Amino acid sequence: MTTPIPISIAVEDELLEAMAIRLLSECDNNFSTETRYNRGGCGYLKKHLRAFNHAALQGNPFLVMIDLDNSICPAKLISDCLQGTRQSSNLLVRIAVREAEAWLLADNIELPKHISVAPALFPADVENLPDAKQKLLNLVRKSKKKTLVPRLCPAPKSTAVIGPEYNDFFAEFVLYSWNFECARGRSRSLQRAYERVKSFAPTWSPD
Repeated sequence: MTTPIPISIAVEDELLEAMAIRLLSECDNNFSTETRYNRGGCGYLKKHLRAFNHAALQGNPFLVMIDLDNSICPAKLISDCLQGTRQSSNLLVRIAVREAEAWLLADNIELPKHISVAPALFPADVENLPDAKQKLLNLVRKSKKKTLVPRLCPAPKSTAVIGPEYNDFFAEFVLYSWNFECARGRSRSLQRAYERVKSFAPTWSPD
């Protein structure tokens, strides 16, 4: 059996971490994800992308996953973060357009069942949503399972953006129930991520 290649994952939250793990498993690559950087925010990733790139240049493969949010395009976001540094072939950066929740909403088969919402309410073009997270929360509020609302949505007048169980609930869904084939068929950026991860062949330099 071929020895798995260690690959580090750097993500901005638990949802993208689950998506990175699921993406690697769908691509059936010979990677082991022993090191994971999840510091809770895109600011951390943007600030440290040059450091991850430096580690990749030293022979440590990295998969970085981040939301596009309000950036003009993925290429500019990556370029701005690297600040002129040459990107290592061992550094793979994949960007959810415009955020990870768009990739979730692209599954209009299993996710509607999971949150008990009619599939007809799901958007046709997930990548043009100005705020995919808010769209998902609004769908949850229409759920037949009313117990989901306080778990996943912020309480009225709360300053929180999401509910207390939001990340755990959807991360578990991604790992075990997400219809990945359906989602990548309805999201161009997820399909591109799948293709790039599947063909990713870093040069690993073991210690």
